[in-house]
Amino acid sequence: MSIYLNDPKRVNYRKLWEQYNNCKIPKDATGRTYDIHHIDGNRNNNSKENLYACSIEEHYNIHHNQGDWGACKKIAIKMQMSTEIISELASNRVKEILKEEGKSDDYFVRISVKGGGCSGLSYDIQFDNIVKDDDQFFEDKGVKLCTDLMSFLYVCNSTLEFSEGLNGKGFHFTNPNAARTCACGESFSM
Repeated sequence: MSIYLNDPKRVNYRKLWEQYNNCKIPKDATGRTYDIHHIDGNRNNNSKENLYACSIEEHYNIHHNQGDWGACKKIAIKMQMSTEIISELASNRVKEILKEEGKSDDYFVRISVKGGGCSGLSYDIQFDNIVKDDDQFFEDKGVKLCTDLMSFLYVCNSTLEFSEGLNGKGFHFTNPNAARTCACGESFSM
């Protein structure tokens, strides 16, 4: 049994899973439909036992643990960041800094996650104009942002914010994935 999309060679695994299990495919807490993973890695084996429904994040982790970077890149694109990647205030401040520093239009904000900080993981934000193989690009409010695949999972659905004034934190993240954050907003844990 096969169910196809417009391309007769491409199977719609979600519909096939729904037929096998006689129910709609589940959705995660954010409302995104689960992905289908082939347990044995063979996309031609579409038996009921070989199709596994999992969240997009879990699917990414499965392929990441297998070192399947091609699949990770495709899944990461599906994950997409939240609709607001950068706040209006942060966007304005980034544009001001780019102008002050005389950076050309090919510069973007590179966001990465590294070990360290008081909560275990910390954000690193820099201007960059060198594109790497595993970069994922997003644009919001006229600002180009980039993250590598490893960091993408940690910052997915996060918003880059900026607060000024005496008690302001400067640039910081609102990250719904974080189990704990420090007061300065520069480090977090999962």
